[in-house]
Amino acid sequence: MISKEDSLYKASFKKHDGALVIPPRGKYGRNTFLIDSNSSVYYYSFQEPSIGKGVSDDREPDTIGLMPNHIFKIPAGMERAFFKKNVLDQESKLGWKSIIVASFKDSVTNDFVQYLLKMSKDEPKKISFRIRLALPEEREVLRYKLNGEHYDPFIK
Repeated sequence: MISKEDSLYKASFKKHDGALVIPPRGKYGRNTFLIDSNSSVYYYSFQEPSIGKGVSDDREPDTIGLMPNHIFKIPAGMERAFFKKNVLDQESKLGWKSIIVASFKDSVTNDFVQYLLKMSKDEPKKISFRIRLALPEEREVLRYKLNGEHYDPFIK
């Protein structure tokens, strides 16, 4: 369960005096896999950020400008091959792969997610992996894509 993952993550940073110190966790990643209510797997990614210099407030935007044409459905049974070709085999300036699994449900019982979890434990220096609930922007854009409707983020 996603809420259990978050609870375990938070518990791992609890000090003996009860204070909670948690490093920031980003909500966006370079490679994002969306899992809808029917367990279908979708994928979107953005260019790897350039490594900047100078001062940053480290705040993530509330939206990332996601559009329906950014999201691709992965055929059932092809998730691992897709992951290998489009994520693992791609060059990275950062030295690791940033992977987000965004689920429409609190429980994820998907073989592909189990595979990613195992891989992130086997290769922790190569894969940064996080599971979270799908953000409102992701839900809305995917809904527009599946309905074949024109999406304009400025018109609500």
